[in-house]
Amino acid sequence: VGNEFVRGVSGGERKRVNIGMEMILDPPVLFLDEPTTGLDANTANSIVLLLYKLASGGRNIIMSIHQPRYSIFSLFDRLLLLNKGDIVYRGPAKQAVDHFKSIGFSCPRFHNPADFFLDIVGGDVNTARLIVAMEEDEQSDNSEKLLECFRNSSLAREEDKELKSSGNVNYSLKNQVMETTHYANGFFHQLATVVRRTGLNILRNPMTSFVQIIIMIIFAVLIGLIYFQSDTSFKSGIQNRAGCFFFLVMTQVMSNLSALELFINNRAHFIHESASGYYRVSVYFIAQIIADLIPNRLIPNTFFSVIIYFMIGRFVKFFFFLFALVLTAVCASSMAFLVSASVRVFAIANAVVALPYILMMLFGGFLVNIGTLLDWLEWVKYVSIFRYGINVIFVKAFSFFSTTGEIYMEAQGIEYGVWGLWVNIVALGSMCFGFLFLAYIQMR
Repeated sequence: VGNEFVRGVSGGERKRVNIGMEMILDPPVLFLDEPTTGLDANTANSIVLLLYKLASGGRNIIMSIHQPRYSIFSLFDRLLLLNKGDIVYRGPAKQAVDHFKSIGFSCPRFHNPADFFLDIVGGDVNTARLIVAMEEDEQSDNSEKLLECFRNSSLAREEDKELKSSGNVNYSLKNQVMETTHYANGFFHQLATVVRRTGLNILRNPMTSFVQIIIMIIFAVLIGLIYFQSDTSFKSGIQNRAGCFFFLVMTQVMSNLSALELFINNRAHFIHESASGYYRVSVYFIAQIIADLIPNRLIPNTFFSVIIYFMIGRFVKFFFFLFALVLTAVCASSMAFLVSASVRVFAIANAVVALPYILMMLFGGFLVNIGTLLDWLEWVKYVSIFRYGINVIFVKAFSFFSTTGEIYMEAQGIEYGVWGLWVNIVALGSMCFGFLFLAYIQMR
């Protein structure tokens, strides 16, 4: 359809797309608000002709329209005219001219009836060319006359009789509003369709994923050059690798600010499609998460990990190293998803997520020794993505340093046994699911 980078379809084609979207659920009644606004005469005519064909197939189409040309007006079956909220005509469109003629408003020959009706309703009686009897005292305000004449007409009585004969509604409006939404397709069919659509959007607009990969490669090369083939001696090895691991985790967290756009950019589309019953909220949420994590988190971090792993020297098994970085990135992204689902403006979301990221970095255990924290601030370390991400890498990587590595981790307050390793992994995973759950609640 198009976005800020790709022009996409024209205005008329966009209108057709919107109508097609509404037809997905095969509704018996279709409401349209000025579907021809902003289109040229030819395109507007083609849109209304499309609606006419749909209506001919047994579907009720109710639409508002502004100044239709005669070829469009001739397609209407029934017409409703309002003047200051009151109905001045309701009935067959082809009988409207005769009705107004019977009450003193004669449509000139070769004049568009739609324009004539607007002139009458708008009070422009000169343009409407009233008959002589109406040109003296009543042309200043004909609203009351229009309303009274329609109420007293035989057409109005016939319309009221038809409405009454259709029967009474046996349930209250409240029950209609509270009725559970029924979906045309099951959960997994919806999920497959939305995931496919989201994936196609990414393939057609790959700029975000491409830039993310390039940035991660640049960061990996820079970090790799700074800590290239770091030694394992006690004198400099621990300091260099500790700084490297901290910088790796910081890169994983801070590079996920792009995740803030996930639910902000398409919020209007989501609200419209969800309210229309296209799919469940859970389907959209899962599809968006999958579509973001794979191209924007997993693939860039794979490039990042491969470059870093071989440039600074092997220190843990590669797949564990990749797992630790990806888990940290996913956890940070999940927090960004929560903010994205809660805030509607990107600038505000950026400011909101920056504060907890900075606090987590300060209380991560690298910049400040955890053991020296004030008692009333110590709780912050338990919600720090930095702390758990750094600890996971520290526990495995510093086993290369034997006793000296254990001394360093003890000084930092890090539990370096197998239990300590899994505590940090489970903590990251739990925070990830917690953030995602809260984000889902916000989306509902």
